[in-house]
Amino acid sequence: MIDWSKIKKLDTKKVCEKLGYNNLSKCREKLEALQEKGLEEFLKSYRYDFVNTSEEFVRKLSKILGIEDEVRKDLQAIEEQERKIAEQFPAFIYVDTDFTRKNEPIFVLAFLEGQRRIFLDKKWLAFTPLEKQIERVQEIVKKHYKKHDGKLPVWGEIKRYVYFYDRGKKPIVFDPKGNIVHQPIRYSEASFGVK
Repeated sequence: MIDWSKIKKLDTKKVCEKLGYNNLSKCREKLEALQEKGLEEFLKSYRYDFVNTSEEFVRKLSKILGIEDEVRKDLQAIEEQERKIAEQFPAFIYVDTDFTRKNEPIFVLAFLEGQRRIFLDKKWLAFTPLEKQIERVQEIVKKHYKKHDGKLPVWGEIKRYVYFYDRGKKPIVFDPKGNIVHQPIRYSEASFGVK
């Protein structure tokens, strides 16, 4: 990754003018943010400011600093990383209670459906091998079970946790203690809509 500390050695006023800014405070803020956050975070947190997009800002600045090739490589790496994250299956842990609807209103079930899913960070998933994912899921399962005293309101007693980690692959089932078990699963989903 690029060391943006070179920015401190530059004449900020001249650099900002070359970047097209009349408002020096806006430009200085972006220069400081780039130094503090680094390229990836900077690109995520700054958008078009009526002068430059965050990427245009970085490309123009790299030209001034004479580090165009390094920045191009970093931008390509970030783009590849973002592509991989976007393609990542949105893995989740389904909290299974063997729930069977009796007389619960469907809108209540739909409203509480989110309690039965624990989503994992896609960025972490995209770059973490399955073995490490399983270790993390085991920790999450134990904490979740303890936090909820083994029960979910309306849904009932937690029987197992089912980790759906990839499209088309058989999910991994965990008991409430975080152990992998081989049990059949019943997966259901409550939703509510208007036609």
